[in-house]
Amino acid sequence: MLIFGLMLLLQTAASVDRFCFFNQADPCYATQGDKLNLLMVLNTSNYDLIIQKRTNNTQDDPVCRVKYGRIRENECDLYNNRPEVTVINETLIINHVIRADSGNYKLRLTDSDGTETSRDLQVIVEAPIGSVEVSIICSSSGVMRASCSSEGDQILYSWTLNGDPLMDGDSSINLGEGTDGDISCSVKNHVSYTQKTIRVKPCPGLDRFCWFAQSDSCYATLGHKLNLMMVRDTSEYDLKLWKKINKTQDIQVCRVKDDKILEKECDHYNNRPEVTVINGMLIINRVIREDSGNYILYFTEPWGIGELQVNVEAPIGSVEVSIICSSSGVMRASCSSEGDQLLYSWTLNGEILAQGPMARTITTIELNEGTDGNISCSMKNHVSYAQKTIRVKPCPGLDRFCRFNQSNLCYAALGHKLDLLMVQDTSEYDLKIQKRINNTVDDPVCRAKYGRIRDCDLYKTRPEVTVINGTVIIKRVIRADSGNYTLRLSHSNGTETSTDLQVIVEAPIGSVEVSIICSSSGVMRVSCSSEGDQLLYSWTLNGDPLMDGDSSIDLDEKTDGNISCSLKNHVSYAQKTIRVKPCPVLYYLIAGCTALILILLFITVCYVYKKKRLKSTPAAAGDTELTYTEKNETESLPAADVEYAAVSRQTKRKEKKKKEEDEVQYGEVTFTPNRPNAPQQLQEECIYSQVVRS
Repeated sequence: MLIFGLMLLLQTAASVDRFCFFNQADPCYATQGDKLNLLMVLNTSNYDLIIQKRTNNTQDDPVCRVKYGRIRENECDLYNNRPEVTVINETLIINHVIRADSGNYKLRLTDSDGTETSRDLQVIVEAPIGSVEVSIICSSSGVMRASCSSEGDQILYSWTLNGDPLMDGDSSINLGEGTDGDISCSVKNHVSYTQKTIRVKPCPGLDRFCWFAQSDSCYATLGHKLNLMMVRDTSEYDLKLWKKINKTQDIQVCRVKDDKILEKECDHYNNRPEVTVINGMLIINRVIREDSGNYILYFTEPWGIGELQVNVEAPIGSVEVSIICSSSGVMRASCSSEGDQLLYSWTLNGEILAQGPMARTITTIELNEGTDGNISCSMKNHVSYAQKTIRVKPCPGLDRFCRFNQSNLCYAALGHKLDLLMVQDTSEYDLKIQKRINNTVDDPVCRAKYGRIRDCDLYKTRPEVTVINGTVIIKRVIRADSGNYTLRLSHSNGTETSTDLQVIVEAPIGSVEVSIICSSSGVMRVSCSSEGDQLLYSWTLNGDPLMDGDSSIDLDEKTDGNISCSLKNHVSYAQKTIRVKPCPVLYYLIAGCTALILILLFITVCYVYKKKRLKSTPAAAGDTELTYTEKNETESLPAADVEYAAVSRQTKRKEKKKKEEDEVQYGEVTFTPNRPNAPQQLQEECIYSQVVRS
């Protein structure tokens, strides 16, 4: 249990790497793509272990045998071709968990005496939670809907508004249209947790109110309600509402008398029962496009006039934001929505990037491929407002684009795509690509004509290499693609030009592993590792940059916070953040364990020593009685140890039992040193005894 407690402490610090043991009662949850530690026994040297994954509950289910703390490769079909699976210190370590690791496992332990026991464990692999996205939509029914989304398995949602908990369990939640504050969506599963908070503003309100005395235009929401205040009391007036059509002399008239529309004298609201007049207010319960126009209200008895321009706009729909990483190394963010007369604005981590009117229903903005943070697209028009915020991560940059006339080097990602632009139009040239190995005519070449590869020993037996629109496309780059290339262009007039390009292939960065070690000297060492070529390291602690350039960094043992290791090379970028906690708690546990072990070891040694001394004491023989003797010499040794023992003695068969107990005499024996010429006599220690005859 002590070792298990230590592992739990380490697991909490790592947060993603998981630790389980075979005799636990609850399921073991593992993080897809991360590390899983499975404790089998405390000492593998005492057992012959067999791990079986119960797929069909038959003898044919895959197994793996472990002996003397090592996997027997010839007897392990469960983890064939998986070098990331090892056994260290009685623990089965899967450095990169995959979906197939889910299942029910049985561990069979065969002891040295042949006895066999077994333990069961259920492993469930879950994908960790990705970036969380929260969006706000104001619906036509006057409800604000907040939606939360993320990648991951078995996701549970919870909401808070200004720190107060709301209803849990759903990815969407309805709020009042006047809601104002900070809303947070928390997402968790069995292996991970994350949270996103955004600012919520009241919905602008889709139902509109205007009056004929206002100086500015009246904006109405398509499909929603419009209230047009004509006069306070229609009983005092005979009203005529005129509408100009397309700035012509054509006029539609609608007469209102005694707070009622006179249907026979109303052209533009014929057959529209949703239009009524109440207390001098013209109410259009469902606005249509034709309601746009210039209105003139005439008052009679007494006479008066009022004008109003009504503009109908479609409200903003749901906002969609997408990120595309182009082959030229540019990140493009796109924002789209339905609606009329849209105005957009972009912010990155709260700072304004761009804003202006949208020419269409979509707008785009270009970002650096290394952009990292929260990007928000906000849209508004005269009748509605909407916003969408998503998490932006640097482009992986694995598919690369180069051209033969570039001055800098071309870096390609091993195992990924490379586009090599030769010319814009291959129909004008006869092209030859030569890889300069020995700078001779025997170096491999590839000829391209009319957009197709001809006579090519450079890419022989490589069907993944093609030419499309003047671009050589290598769909899967290999190490051998590194080198110096020359492109020769033969024009139709017989002239020839050439250009050079150096291609360097680098392995992209794999998964990043960050580990913490607390040394005995009071230093916390953080190490970062990953696969890949030409790696450059950088560190941050709680967002503040630390020393760059090394794969390890030393911190104070009391460091507490989030530490991030960022890795990059010319073709990729990756980052890993873990929680760092102070070291002392772990030190105290280890020190306590060490002291406890030493005490137990000392007690064991003392017990064994005493037991051997008792066994080496000579037993009484025959009917000899224990007597007291005293001997004095001129020289004496210090008194020997005194031992107490109970001696029980039985006489031979057929002898009568004695009723009285033998007397016990107490005495002191003094030993003298050996003399060279005197005969030596062995002196024994004095034993205080009680002799019982039977």
